Amino acid sequence: AVMGVVKADAYGHGDHYIAAELEKMGIHFFAVSNLEEGLSLRRHGIEGDILVLGPTPWRRAADLASHNIIQTVHSLPYAEALSRQAEADGVQVRGHLKLDTGMGRIGFVVREDEDPRPEIRAVVALPGLKMEGIFSHFSSADDITGEGEAYTALQRERFDRTVKALEAEGIRFACHHLQNSAGIENERDCRYDYVRAGIILYGMPV
Repeated sequence: AVMGVVKADAYGHGDHYIAAELEKMGIHFFAVSNLEEGLSLRRHGIEGDILVLGPTPWRRAADLASHNIIQTVHSLPYAEALSRQAEADGVQVRGHLKLDTGMGRIGFVVREDEDPRPEIRAVVALPGLKMEGIFSHFSSADDITGEGEAYTALQRERFDRTVKALEAEGIRFACHHLQNSAGIENERDCRYDYVRAGIILYGMPV
């Protein structure tokens, strides 16, 4: 299925206008950069699921829960702080785990010499959080040189290996997503639950 990425005011096109049109087309999952963008969509009547891709201050657990907004969880310390606040507020926050398979920004680091599973085990056991999904982000799926394609393949392998290892331990997620716009175009054999369509929504060369 398609997740409509409408961050940064839908790349300047008007986030709630674009999200409303996407809902008419049957798209009911959206991604934004921060909580304020998610709240704006809710104020304009967007009812589908909304995933915040960046960190939200843990003190705002109640805002996430009351507006049914899903939060990206990128580290164990962040998860622990969000869990404590959710417990204090008497709410449950929905979350997606972010794996850093090679982008180098935020997320549980997956490398050949780094295994994120101990931290992930701790996260999924925390009260006040409902971890529904797991995802990563291609850093260079738009690079179709041999080097670029090899790095994208490595990211896929790291993601798949980690998910499979977690499932072997009984840790399963209902939602998996990896492809960004370039990944949709160039990694068409991926088979995950969602693709994250962002800038590609506004056209592509044919």
